[in-house]
Amino acid sequence: MSTENLRSDDAVWGSPDPEPRPWGVRETLMAAGIAAVIAALGGAAIYAATGHSSPQFTAPPGHHAEGPPATA
Repeated sequence: MSTENLRSDDAVWGSPDPEPRPWGVRETLMAAGIAAVIAALGGAAIYAATGHSSPQFTAPPGHHAEGPPATA
């Protein structure tokens, strides 16, 4: 086998893997965007699962919604 036909980017069997390329700005922004989408979907799921309706207070001011009126 001749080494003349091997390109410089061809890996030789048994040779160590080349060093990985460090992340750039583009990859970092993509990872941050994906994390934000996952967080937003998780928050929406929690919001929907907890019964997001707030209690409706129909008592007049100074009275509790349940029970006798408050005394001063």
